Amino acid sequence: MDETMKCGRCGHEMEEGYLLDINFVRLERISWVQGTPEEGFLGVKIGMRDQYYVTAYRCKECGSLEFFAPSNQPYRHKSL
Repeated sequence: MDETMKCGRCGHEMEEGYLLDINFVRLERISWVQGTPEEGFLGVKIGMRDQYYVTAYRCKECGSLEFFAPSNQPYRHKSL
C-alpha cells in the first residue's frame, strides 16, 4: 500500500510492519490461508490453498492494528 494509512480509531498515521512466527525451525512472516483450518497429523492441513503474506499497520498514537493480505504478495513455499 503506497499511500499513508490513517488509523480508523483515532485518525493518526500508521506505520507498516509484519507479524513474525517464531517456531523451532526458523523465523517466518505469517501468511493468510484460504478456507477454514483442517487438522492433520502434523498440525493444520494447507494443501494447495491460496496463501498470501500478511502486512500489518500499527497506529503510532493508539497502537491499533490493521491487517492486509495483498494479492501481490503470494506466500512462497520454502523447502526445509
